Amino acid sequence: MSLLTKTIISQLLVCVAAVAQRATFSAQNVTAQSVGSSGGWQRVYKVEVDRTKNTSANLSNFPVLLSGTSANFKGATYGGPVTSMNGYDIVVAADAACTTPVPWGVESWNPSAGTWKAHVLATSLNGSSAASNTSLYVCIGNSAIVGKQNVGPYAEANVYDTNYKMVLHMADNAANNTVTDATANAANGANSVNTSSRTATGQINGAMSYAGTSSDSTDFGIPAGLGLYSSAFAMEFWFNAASTGDSIIMGNGVYNGSGIGYVAFFSATFQCVYNTASSSGAAIIALPPTGSWHHYACVGGGGHVKVYLDGALALDQLDSNATAFHNADANHWYIGRWVAAASFYYSGLLDEVRLTLNTTRSSDWIADEVANQALPGDIGSPNYLIWTVVK
Repeated sequence: MSLLTKTIISQLLVCVAAVAQRATFSAQNVTAQSVGSSGGWQRVYKVEVDRTKNTSANLSNFPVLLSGTSANFKGATYGGPVTSMNGYDIVVAADAACTTPVPWGVESWNPSAGTWKAHVLATSLNGSSAASNTSLYVCIGNSAIVGKQNVGPYAEANVYDTNYKMVLHMADNAANNTVTDATANAANGANSVNTSSRTATGQINGAMSYAGTSSDSTDFGIPAGLGLYSSAFAMEFWFNAASTGDSIIMGNGVYNGSGIGYVAFFSATFQCVYNTASSSGAAIIALPPTGSWHHYACVGGGGHVKVYLDGALALDQLDSNATAFHNADANHWYIGRWVAAASFYYSGLLDEVRLTLNTTRSSDWIADEVANQALPGDIGSPNYLIWTVVK
């Protein structure tokens, strides 16, 4: 073989490798030319947030729960259009052409049943007084997609604003004890036992079960962002209590001491205990019923501590000291037990636990969260969400 022939073959091999590399990159990126103009997608849904289900206020950077059931969410093995065994070719976008992705995180996908749940960033959520609904698009089934798409700016961590210090879907179900935080803080917790032995059916998807014993609690250490003081806080969660005996649901505080505080059942009442820069307080409401799902939120800031139950304001407690809350960055954050001692264990289920610092979540925010998560609706059964086939 001549030197000229060897040179030509070598150059051809380089060209082939370069073309292959570009093809791989193109297939792994949602903005590739094969994706544009809905090309390559087998099904596209428009998902509207029914603004009449929201309060009147328009909200920014709101995490919306999308929930859909359809044969169109089934994997190819089960006769559906989703070609990726990991569900990578289910993408959320801001446009019907599927060229402008938005941040999203998949909480669950069942390729045989055709069910899919995801948390998605709505940069603008229209309230009931707006002229139109907020719209998102779910794009399904594209053989050009071979890699995970919600990465970088579209990663689930970007669904949540920086004031969220912890977001726990509580759907962990594995042969390890990790309870996963969805925010960029990665404030993962260590459960007392493997999550696979404590998983249960939740309000949204999966839930974590706590038995009210020393073998059932979750330690989150010291989550990132817990400095000495915060101007505001919000502790939120869905709960299904088996017992309302004295027990700590979540928190990092000791009354009249360190930490933001905690939410607990105590002395036949439901309490949100908080520590300000100069004092302590407790926002107290009546005990909730056991054996059913309810949403709870305790929100402090601006001289008020407010308690919401199932999205409705249950208590507005004036406290002039409620403008700076003591965080105690040396305190661990616990679910299911007291921070000061291994005691007061919670018995029941928990789902979608959220901790916010340095912003006061409004009554509109809390109410819209509950409306979305309590009754999201489904394909063919509109409620908070309205699904329409675009392609």
